Amino acid sequence: MSTQYKLNAVNTIDNLALIGEFLEKSLKAHNVDAAAIYEIQTAVDEAAANVILYGFPDGRQDDIEIQCTVTDTRVTVSIKDTGAPYDPTSAPAPDLTSDIENRRVGGLGVHFMRELMDELDYECKDHTETLTMVKYL
Repeated sequence: MSTQYKLNAVNTIDNLALIGEFLEKSLKAHNVDAAAIYEIQTAVDEAAANVILYGFPDGRQDDIEIQCTVTDTRVTVSIKDTGAPYDPTSAPAPDLTSDIENRRVGGLGVHFMRELMDELDYECKDHTETLTMVKYL
């Protein structure tokens, strides 16, 4: 059996806290352990922050849809928006070996999403992009 939760939030940085609270409440209702909740929240926070900071360079306000589906064995979170398309699944791995002074700025958010979640999938269709992340429980 699965339970689905949905939140629409305007694409503002202030709403990152709202998204985190939504996830925590939804996952606690299913007794998901604290470590998994933290990992899911961190990955979703990174993805949503990328949408908010980079997806709308024109400053346009629009809703971001967060959908969370919980089963006994997995949590699936989808983030839908109509911002500028960006496929994090095709982003190169960051340089984690060079001296910090020689590294390119950015790229660690996608790295965290990949490390904290078990699956990432991206689709862009009809001017709507969807990032789906799965965490096995």
